[in-house]
Amino acid sequence: MDQPLTARAVRCPNCGAPLRFDAETGTLCCEHCGAALDPETLDGRSALENAAAKGSTDGLRAFECSSCGAQMVTSGVTAALHCPWCGSNTVVPAQFSGELCPDWIIPFQTTREQALESYRAYYRGSLFQRFMQPRAFRRCNEVEDLQGVYVPFRLYDGAATVDAVYDTYDVERRGLLREMRAVYREEICGAIRFEKVPADASRRMDDDLMDSIEPYDFAALKPFSLSYLPGLLAERYDVLTKEDERRAAERVKKTAAARIAKVIRHENLGETRNVQVKLRTDRAQYALLPVWLLTARWKGGKRTFAMNGQTGRVTGELPMSVPKTLALMALAYALPVVLLSFVKTDLWTLGAALGIFTALAAWAQSFWVMQVKNVHTAWDAAAYMGGKVNVKRRAERFLKRERARRS
Repeated sequence: MDQPLTARAVRCPNCGAPLRFDAETGTLCCEHCGAALDPETLDGRSALENAAAKGSTDGLRAFECSSCGAQMVTSGVTAALHCPWCGSNTVVPAQFSGELCPDWIIPFQTTREQALESYRAYYRGSLFQRFMQPRAFRRCNEVEDLQGVYVPFRLYDGAATVDAVYDTYDVERRGLLREMRAVYREEICGAIRFEKVPADASRRMDDDLMDSIEPYDFAALKPFSLSYLPGLLAERYDVLTKEDERRAAERVKKTAAARIAKVIRHENLGETRNVQVKLRTDRAQYALLPVWLLTARWKGGKRTFAMNGQTGRVTGELPMSVPKTLALMALAYALPVVLLSFVKTDLWTLGAALGIFTALAAWAQSFWVMQVKNVHTAWDAAAYMGGKVNVKRRAERFLKRERARRS
């Protein structure tokens, strides 16, 4: 373990009592004298610039409280914490010094009480969600821990250039009939801007959980200041830029490919011949984003839920009742068999019908699981990309014309 760093207590300038950031009012509050201070008036940047980072970035670190001298041991990436001995809300400026200093922060806009209420509303959910959960979970799950955490993210700006080749076609309609189809080959080169595509930069945070509470409203970004941290946890990044950039690039590429397909000239998209996406990253900004992390204990295990500290969006995997799931699956398979038993038909038709119903039952099972387990990997960046595609080059070639009578 490295030598202790100094954790500075954040105190009221009027009475010296500990300050904490209040998400409801957006101010630093003193519970002793009632003072409410604007975080932007307490400039934390000078403290950061004058503090030197010390020691390793991995494993556990010891922090020394400047109020009582007690040593607190926590993660090597933690930069704001609460002293359990004297009650001071402390920050460690050295953890955010030099290149580790964030560019931006979104202050918490939801309170602890709102986070608890949102969690209760989340697991109660819809009637179907309540039915699929084990009854004991709704009655016996206990909230073990609830903590507001500023999670480090990298925000990527840049542009995606797409070269795509499609086969497209037009259809002539005469009443209810579609009679003629002309086939074309379209080559399109276009560019799409992307701004502030987020990527979680903390190894301790589950990436899928962080993806599932998006999007954030980045219009609320403020220049980073230590004054937003008291009373909350804060961590610095410990994920390499290349890893984050790769995750963000995958999202941008999928969205860019989908957007370019919408600017074809002809009515219908036939076959996609080729799609190549090249990315140019202009800059990567470092920001701390607010997250409420809640740990619930049930049947001796733990389940982690997360809430967007700005928008209030909650996510996490709720348990599913195994007996209820099996009963619904059996019903989905058995019901069509019973119905078909009353219909006189040949074996081929019966087999085809059973195959269709089996596929529908499998789809229903996937739908049920998605209703309860909504933690997912973000696959696109639609919320962070401009809707307009700048078409740089377009070429079109007529392929053929064929008759097709379709009702």
